[in-house]
Amino acid sequence: MIRRTSGDESNNQYYRGGRLFWVNDYLAHIGSHYCVWAKAISTRTVGGESGNGENPKGYYMGAGTCFLTHHGKEYEGIQPVWDWQRLPGTTVEQVPNFKWPNTAWGVNMWGSHDFAGGVSDGKRTLLSMELSRKNVTHAYKTVMATDDRVTCMGTGIDTRSVMFPVVTCVNQCIARGPVRYLTIDNQEHTLEQGSLTADNIQAVYHDGFVYTLAYFRSRPTVTIEVKSRSGAWSDININGSPYTVTLPVFSLCIHHQKGENGSYCYSVSPSEDLLDRALLPTATVFEAGMADEHIVYDGEAVMVSCFDAELTRRWAQEAGHGFYPEQPCVYIAEQQDAQVKLTCADPTQTLENLAFVIKADERGTPLVRLVVRLPQGDERGRSVTVNFLID
Repeated sequence: MIRRTSGDESNNQYYRGGRLFWVNDYLAHIGSHYCVWAKAISTRTVGGESGNGENPKGYYMGAGTCFLTHHGKEYEGIQPVWDWQRLPGTTVEQVPNFKWPNTAWGVNMWGSHDFAGGVSDGKRTLLSMELSRKNVTHAYKTVMATDDRVTCMGTGIDTRSVMFPVVTCVNQCIARGPVRYLTIDNQEHTLEQGSLTADNIQAVYHDGFVYTLAYFRSRPTVTIEVKSRSGAWSDININGSPYTVTLPVFSLCIHHQKGENGSYCYSVSPSEDLLDRALLPTATVFEAGMADEHIVYDGEAVMVSCFDAELTRRWAQEAGHGFYPEQPCVYIAEQQDAQVKLTCADPTQTLENLAFVIKADERGTPLVRLVVRLPQGDERGRSVTVNFLID
């Protein structure tokens, strides 16, 4: 309280870092110059609710939503004019004149799978889930946050049943200033108003953030949009004002082709210079093993979400890696000389132990295992940290 009243609360290091709220499948990470807030849902949790005429368009809220701030006014007053089928972080079929499902008191807002949760070692935070919602099914979605950036990726996105385009919304916030973007020939361009769709964009700058677009198999087609949108508070709250609100809105979306294995990957960094972040080698922060495992390396530690342990085992053995999990899980591994600090958790909240192979022979046969005892009861899903020695 003394720091707050004296005006130096921004220097309070207590809040810095990440926290993973395992009961509600929620991530909060405060870096040096930005904050990220992300929500997953599972068969144990809901993304939100409506009732008493409030939040009738909140069906996709919590279904992977991921909000970014660095000055606190990025989403101020935007709710009446939002495109609610393009909430930041979500992967959604864009249905014209969409009839919003009944979400009264949480009905139809539950997640589809038990794999949803994350892990945090305090400096790094990860949140993952498998989600099926409407015609977009079995999407593996992960958010990984460090002090200076957040990396978001999705794989295995099945859109074979859709009738309309599917997009992953990177962000949809209040537009402030012109948008600058970098094409793959390293040429910088500016978009002040309007919409642009292209497949040769590698980075976008807007309002203190640089969005760097990575990819798995082919370069993504993205849409950058800066335009005025209108709505009324009564559209989302029966007791709200019926008067029209018009605000400038910036949005950045990734398009998905129809198929069974859609994907996306992008990182977001706070910066006042497009080139300062956009041209950093993505390999330093992003490494894709395969569709069923999401991996980010930040230079000190590896953050992993493993959705399919059998495929991970085969991939690890083929690649000659001696360390891998034997069941779906999430973990952060940081090597410190001859010791590894391992922080892990069970997103399904069903297991009593997590087993890791830490040494294997040349054929991939496990020689040494590490078994980590997991919390039970109300603490199922909480992160556990252990240390082990390596040869």
